[in-house]
Amino acid sequence: MVSLRRSAARIAAAVVSLAMALGMTVGLGAAPAQAKTMSAKLSIDRNPQPGGKYPVTINVWIPMNEYDSHGYYNNGARMLVRFFADDPLFDALLSPFANGTGFEKTWFRNDPGYTAESDGIHLRYQFLAPGRELDEDPSDWLGNNYRDEIYFTVMFIDGDGVTSISNSNVATGYFCCR
Repeated sequence: MVSLRRSAARIAAAVVSLAMALGMTVGLGAAPAQAKTMSAKLSIDRNPQPGGKYPVTINVWIPMNEYDSHGYYNNGARMLVRFFADDPLFDALLSPFANGTGFEKTWFRNDPGYTAESDGIHLRYQFLAPGRELDEDPSDWLGNNYRDEIYFTVMFIDGDGVTSISNSNVATGYFCCR
């Protein structure tokens, strides 16, 4: 009777050990491939175009291998961008997209500027933003013009809804509504 219990306990321990080994070998419970740190860069040309619109360029790069970049891209990954004023107390949300009517823009697979490449996922996008939207620190009643500080936040959202967030550099200048 004692040897039967010992044998059953040994078999149970062996089964548990085998299940754990198979789980680790097969990858059960393993975390999916994760993107490395995002690089987000903003540049705003300080010379307005006709109509008081400023050329804005955003560049986002998420470094990863080609297999992962195409996997994320082809399985629903998207990027969402929002612009903010960089202020001491409160960073106000800006609406530079679509002539000042859009607070955010989302890129999906095959949207212009959003690509999966051999070195990762990229978002390269240029547009004209209305000066009135970039003029986040307007002149006061004495006529003092204050420098504007703008940045964007990018959210990379994979097909399962897992989100990575990064902020761009702060672009500064005196933007106005000519």
